[in-house]
Amino acid sequence: MKKNFGHLALIVFLILLTPFVYSQKTVPQDSVKKQKSARVVPENEQSTFEEPDRGYFQKVYTDKGEAHFTVEDKKRNFRFGIGGTLHFTGFFDFNGGVDANSFKMFSISVPTDYATHFGYTMGATKLHFRTVGKVGNKSVVAYIELGVPASSLTGVILRHAYFSYGGLTVGHTWSQFMDLAAGTRTVDLEGANTEISVRQPLIAYRLPLPEQWDVTFSAELPSFELKNSKNYGTEWQNIPDLIAHFKYKGKIGHIQLGGLFRTLRYIEYQKDSAGNNVDYTTKHQFGYGVALSGSIRPCKGLLFSGQFVAGRGIASYINDLSSAQINMIRIIDRREGQENKEYLSTVPNYGGYLSAQYTWANKNQEDKWAISVVYGYSRLLRLKGFDFNVEDCGNYSSSRYLATSLFWMVTQDFTLGIEYLYGKRYNRDWEDKLTSGHANRIDMMLTYSF
Repeated sequence: MKKNFGHLALIVFLILLTPFVYSQKTVPQDSVKKQKSARVVPENEQSTFEEPDRGYFQKVYTDKGEAHFTVEDKKRNFRFGIGGTLHFTGFFDFNGGVDANSFKMFSISVPTDYATHFGYTMGATKLHFRTVGKVGNKSVVAYIELGVPASSLTGVILRHAYFSYGGLTVGHTWSQFMDLAAGTRTVDLEGANTEISVRQPLIAYRLPLPEQWDVTFSAELPSFELKNSKNYGTEWQNIPDLIAHFKYKGKIGHIQLGGLFRTLRYIEYQKDSAGNNVDYTTKHQFGYGVALSGSIRPCKGLLFSGQFVAGRGIASYINDLSSAQINMIRIIDRREGQENKEYLSTVPNYGGYLSAQYTWANKNQEDKWAISVVYGYSRLLRLKGFDFNVEDCGNYSSSRYLATSLFWMVTQDFTLGIEYLYGKRYNRDWEDKLTSGHANRIDMMLTYSF
């Protein structure tokens, strides 16, 4: 997979250079010495073309639009920019915590781990390269973004690498099952427990409809693996995840409905009397999901947003469940006479979040302060008399997430933030007995974008 990403990054990098190669070839030879083929663009100068929608990669609020460092070709049809964000986050856990940089509800100990934790991370720090322009009457974007993973500082990851022309997008970027416009604003790098958040290779096409409508179809590379399974193994997936979303954007908000259908292939081993693998068969199960999301601005400065998601076998798309890969797990039949038979099954789940944000602007209409409150709920469903294999999910049943954040936009590029986080995880055994653990965290953030 890493090799594929490397090849993809090389291809997109070559695409980034295309406008400049093209502009060099189209300059008349007798004018080469009279006029430069490219120039540095002043930061306050408006482009001569309409910039296309940035929705494919604008997830975090540190994205500021066009980079400060931008050059333009001679005909002013293309721009190439280099930008990025330095992102520092520090945290302290008290009265229960999560031993990780990201505040994942699935990682909360049951019963509560009262040990204190603190840490710092440069996760979400990133550097991007971007070409944007027009070919004919259609917009074209080529984009590469490298970043630091939130979990550690041991390497650099490829966050995005894609090419977009007209309604077609090809590359590695945000899944079209997401709704970036309804995303939460938090200091914590994880976000709400049930927020849909995943980057993966895809081919997407947006229908040529009026601006307020967005109907997009995509085929995306599946992310699927099995955890702690001795009798089953992950098989190479041969069918992409099929996704569609339908969005309407009005003057005061938007609404989006997304759908997902996937096929999950796996191996079931046959064993001899000694428990050794002697043969295997390839099987599959279907996964599917639906997501309803939206936002509304009832008055200036106030924004409400939210999302509801439900499905089966779609854990790799959801924040709280993606790291545990609870797409398929072993379930145990505890009913009388069934002798604790074990099955591998997709897992149904549902959840949602609500977010409220208020922003204060100064006399120059520049945002200076913002406060945000987010509440999220996530749950796995099980049938009465059936139990989850503890090795696969630890009897996880549900989680609750609360974040209250304050942001100070010191300048257009420099932002400070502080946040209180509360999380609670519930476990449920086959006798319907509930146990729980909780966590409390204070986060602070410093970002500088360029």
